[in-house]
Amino acid sequence: MEDIIWIVWMLLGGIGVAAGCLWYSRKFVGELVRKLAEIDATSPETAVALSAIHCRLTPPLRLALREGGALYETVLRTDGPDGEELYYLAPEKAKMAKAKYRNEGTTIFTLLLILGLLVLVGVLFTVFYPKISEFLQNFSNGS
Repeated sequence: MEDIIWIVWMLLGGIGVAAGCLWYSRKFVGELVRKLAEIDATSPETAVALSAIHCRLTPPLRLALREGGALYETVLRTDGPDGEELYYLAPEKAKMAKAKYRNEGTTIFTLLLILGLLVLVGVLFTVFYPKISEFLQNFSNGS
């Protein structure tokens, strides 16, 4: 009986980690997409340096921009006249990127609410599963 409780807790933990990763991706990695969309940088001619839009190349952002990363085909790079890397949204992916990395509903409060609800579900399952299991066994034995 304890095995099913551990399985449920691991499942809820996995959902919590996934929610945290999604929040982090939308909040921090998506910041570059939102800033490029805000100034309509969708071509090499309108490309901007990260410093111009007050965005830092953090390790998670660097991972997202590398080949095979989440932003590899969405945020393109070109070299500026002084050799500085300039960034812009791929025109064919701009609309999708704006929707995917929108900032709506990605507050820390939302994440904490989801995590709190997952813990609540886990605690309720841990408390009530033995009673429900016993009831179902009695019910099936009585038939």
